[in-house]
Amino acid sequence: VRLDRNFSLQQAVAIFDSVEKELLAHKDSLEINNVSTNFTKRSGRVTIYFTPEEQARRSTTELYGLVRHHLPVIPGVEFKVGRMHGHGGNQMGVSIELKGRNTAVLATYAEEIKSLIKDIPGIKDIDTSLETGDEEVQVRVDRVRAQRYGLSSQQVAWTIASALSSRANSKFKTQDREVDILVQLAEEDRASMQQLENMTINNSRDEMVQLNTVTQMAFKKGPEAITREDRQTTVTVFANTERRGMWSVSQEISKRMAAIELPPGYSWSLGRNFMMMRRMQSDSNLAIILALILIYIVMASLFESFIHPFTILFAVPFALIGVLILFWATNTNLTSMAYLGIIVGCGLVVNNGIILIDAINKLRRSGLPREEAIRIGGRNRLRPILMTTLTTVIGLAPLVLPAMFPGFFGPQEGRSAMYTPVGLAVVGGLLTSTPLTLFVMPILYVFFDNLAQWAMKIVSKIKQGSPALPQEVAN
Repeated sequence: VRLDRNFSLQQAVAIFDSVEKELLAHKDSLEINNVSTNFTKRSGRVTIYFTPEEQARRSTTELYGLVRHHLPVIPGVEFKVGRMHGHGGNQMGVSIELKGRNTAVLATYAEEIKSLIKDIPGIKDIDTSLETGDEEVQVRVDRVRAQRYGLSSQQVAWTIASALSSRANSKFKTQDREVDILVQLAEEDRASMQQLENMTINNSRDEMVQLNTVTQMAFKKGPEAITREDRQTTVTVFANTERRGMWSVSQEISKRMAAIELPPGYSWSLGRNFMMMRRMQSDSNLAIILALILIYIVMASLFESFIHPFTILFAVPFALIGVLILFWATNTNLTSMAYLGIIVGCGLVVNNGIILIDAINKLRRSGLPREEAIRIGGRNRLRPILMTTLTTVIGLAPLVLPAMFPGFFGPQEGRSAMYTPVGLAVVGGLLTSTPLTLFVMPILYVFFDNLAQWAMKIVSKIKQGSPALPQEVAN
């Protein structure tokens, strides 16, 4: 909560009391367990503790919107929801980092970016790193006038710092310790900005010059911190996001940022959250590719064939169809846990294919024709494949059903919400890959088997048609 500087301490107490009363009056509908406030004359924080997860009827994201609706509208008072954090403590949402030499130029473009992205679906609570600091008195020295009066900017800065700062100017040594010597204006002489402007400075000509003669003072919001990266000042524009994926939001931000032309020496980039997501996505893609390669190596050694493992690997795209459908139906984002579930699902799907293809190969080695072996193998392995799939789906049901039917089971929060994408990926992959494995994989088996026989015939013809070596060369 940010208050205008014209509010007194008593008025701040009344404002925060009214906020508490308004929230506690709707305690049941907002599912509030307790409310605590911590404030000063200029700003404060209202911390809301919701009911425990097992008693909640709505998700935290939904309650955020309801709380905003019940906050009172008070002139000079600004309410903002704090930055959201994930399960590991990392900040969620998207951020845009602006880099350049001049902080004022960066502040201008930061405000332009705020107005540019505020209507993107899924974005809310936009602020900048320049807004979150405390209000301060900023002093600007007129260098030309200061030089005319025999003063330098350094003299002005030292004078103001000495008058207001609580740092020790020197130390007084006693027999057993040192005592700080502090010299500053009395409290009643630095209570207002007008008193600061009337301060006098001794110049090089031993004349007293009034401070407002060579300076301009103004109340302004200072930055939370002065951040520099690659020897350039950095200003961050941050926004919370709803359940919509960061990738789609970041893509829309990139499209809109392309319309802004920054001056030479200034640049922008998406923040660390986006970079971490890109790195996680590339690592997960590499892990899936390595998993498929290792699966192929194991199956090639098991079947003693380079062709038949491809028959089983075609079950993986069947599984991805179910994963995408279930993620779309439950509005689940593709997180690192989702990639973990996809890798686990690939292993389970391949197991069903191995059971079927191994049974068909054994029947063919016993002397049965290919079509007969496929028919008998599919019939004999139908029950084991359905049983393994059914037991896996039932085992993951407590993790998956709340995401599929949140109105019946209630919202998912905490650890259960973090591991839900794993269960959704496994269940979605099995539900689509199992029937396709039983009906489509035999067709693929016939296709790749015909392909292998055709390749063997071509190789044998090449060997038979190759001319014999001359006797002299043979000798």
